[in-house]
Amino acid sequence: MNARRRFRALAVAVVLGCAAFVALDRGEPPLAAAAAAPKVGEPAPDFQVTALDGHTVPSSELKGGAVFLNFWATWCGPCLEEMPSISALAEDYRAKGLKVIAVNVDDAPAATIQQFVDKRKLGMTVLLDPRGKVAQRFGTYKFPETYLLDRSGKIQAKFVGPHEWTHPPFDAMLTALIGLGAPKPAAAAATPAAAATPAAAAPSP
Repeated sequence: MNARRRFRALAVAVVLGCAAFVALDRGEPPLAAAAAAPKVGEPAPDFQVTALDGHTVPSSELKGGAVFLNFWATWCGPCLEEMPSISALAEDYRAKGLKVIAVNVDDAPAATIQQFVDKRKLGMTVLLDPRGKVAQRFGTYKFPETYLLDRSGKIQAKFVGPHEWTHPPFDAMLTALIGLGAPKPAAAAATPAAAATPAAAAPSP
């Protein structure tokens, strides 16, 4: 079984074993699902969000590594329930090759969201999507929703509702996600040597 199949098997096992996977109606306003929302196994849509310091972050900056992409809001109770576990996940996986991104959809100033993040000492990267336009492109209809993207930017799993992300079932799944699309050791070892001698191989003008 290759890495992609192993990941999908793990993802299915986690989904089946997690009762919170189905979104519960707990009073949060839903978004209208985008007509052409991508499905699991398809590339994530290109998008731009804003960092808390105001600079624009294109989705191309997230490619090249596994991504945990969460959409949340300060008014969403279930979102706040899982914030501590996402923050802990970011700390645990910072050196393992997983980018943990929490995209806030509040229509609020960046300074307000920054105060929220600072007060709770959240450790993940928080980006801004005012009014949830990017979330809608993903097909998000309820908060929180989380998407797991592989190195090429494909959606490998989607989760609706709050979760305890540091629990063991997710650890195996996220470790498998990080390994998807990783360069083979032999290829990685050959890259520096090949890069060191391009001029010698090039013909003289």
